[in-house]
Amino acid sequence: MREIFFISECMPRFGGYKKRVDTAMELLKKFGRIRYYYFKDVKDAIKIRGAIKLPETNIAEKVYNILTGWGSLRLHVAPSIDAISFMKDEIRKRKPSLIYAHNMSGIMLASELTTDIPIVYDFTDAISVKFEQLGKVHPSFVTATLSKLESFLIRTIEFSLKEADLALFISSRDKEQSHYRGRAIILPNKPEIPKKVRVRKEFDFVTIGNYKYLPNEIMLEKALEMVKDEYKLLVIGKGVEEAVKEGCGKNVVFKNYVTDYYREVGKARVGLFPLKIAMGMQNKALDCLSLSMPLIISPVVKEGLKDFLTKDFLEAYSILERYDKEELDYLYNGIKANYRVASKKAGEAYKKYVEFYKEQKRKVEKEVGRLLD
Repeated sequence: MREIFFISECMPRFGGYKKRVDTAMELLKKFGRIRYYYFKDVKDAIKIRGAIKLPETNIAEKVYNILTGWGSLRLHVAPSIDAISFMKDEIRKRKPSLIYAHNMSGIMLASELTTDIPIVYDFTDAISVKFEQLGKVHPSFVTATLSKLESFLIRTIEFSLKEADLALFISSRDKEQSHYRGRAIILPNKPEIPKKVRVRKEFDFVTIGNYKYLPNEIMLEKALEMVKDEYKLLVIGKGVEEAVKEGCGKNVVFKNYVTDYYREVGKARVGLFPLKIAMGMQNKALDCLSLSMPLIISPVVKEGLKDFLTKDFLEAYSILERYDKEELDYLYNGIKANYRVASKKAGEAYKKYVEFYKEQKRKVEKEVGRLLD
């Protein structure tokens, strides 16, 4: 049986990272047995049977964290010599049919391997955040350092796109990556269709995200500022305890990610994503759409969803060009007055996403099959 090496940054966990790994795994299982290599354990990681931990990356990550002063953004930018040697030995001994390099750590490692075995590079969200943008909103960033690092990452991706047998972006439709589209296939996350649950609508809005990341904290602050005391807001996410602000009022309820996730999300009428910086928010918006929930989203999130949202859906329900209370009232009242229409359009948009996923998956399977023939 064919063996496929899957090299990744870490063990998959709950959330977007796990979804991306699951999407890739589902794709690859059709072609052979997967042998999973990873660099680091993550709290709450979901173990993959037989996964092998690689020697750690070198000092570059620690230096980068110190320079930015923001420990939660960790980019493995250089695999250790030991990890490269280990993988070369594994390739020599086991002779895999395909190497699948996932995210920056895997890509950096795979680009060091001199081999005639086909390599698929999966970039996921490697540069979906523009580092200069983050530098503007967080004073402890050293912008010059970030600019250098970004140009380094872009050079790596340019090199990888030329060298790779197949280049993939999984769940990366952000406008920052549009100039790579001619040379890479974009495969969205596997759609997750929750069981339809009937719940009482207790909240006006829901906002979802991992609030240990700065852009999501900014989004939360913006949502709190917009709803004030007039609307009921449900906040679901990892790290919400730390993100709770004093004086939120009784109309705001914070919950960590819960087991019955979709049931909780479904308690709100509308998804609210007022975010200026792209940080994977389209995945959270999709969770709302899968429940046929109308959305009010920022232009950046809209950009990430544009492949399958219809024009009239966007015009009627999901453009939040300015972040002010007056516009929020206008949009929310419009949705409330036409709730059935809005929900129907949200459901149609999600069906379109499912079709978009199936079509892209067929394209990728065809390319992977061609590499293995």
